[in-house]
Amino acid sequence: MRSFQSQISAFLHRDYRISVSGDNQAFTLWWDFMSLIFVEYVLVAPQCRHCGKGSMLLDELKKYKKLIILEVETHNTGLLEFYKANGFQTNNIDYEAVPLNNNPADKYYLMSFHRELTHSEFGEFIELIHAPEYQF
Repeated sequence: MRSFQSQISAFLHRDYRISVSGDNQAFTLWWDFMSLIFVEYVLVAPQCRHCGKGSMLLDELKKYKKLIILEVETHNTGLLEFYKANGFQTNNIDYEAVPLNNNPADKYYLMSFHRELTHSEFGEFIELIHAPEYQF
């Protein structure tokens, strides 16, 4: 979803991380903020889907013992069910993703691991992802 240059800028940011499966067939791109983790992408090679690789990567993030937040497109029921099966739940929050690549913002489910977000956690998340240093 990001432009090439935007993704390069993200890779160079001190808070941006990539986790890769042992066989390089899946990876996660995520932000390691002080109080929370924001999962930007979980990508699994098509031939490896439904093999547990995405779940394994999410389990690695859970070890950080931080609040984990991610976005899921409202029309993608398969991904919604995948994240629910991994302990995430939807939040009753009207949420639009930060627009990337000069595209209009889309509506997403904002999901959090293990429990619903509080209003203050949601506010902190919005403040973080809209901070100028993360907009490229």
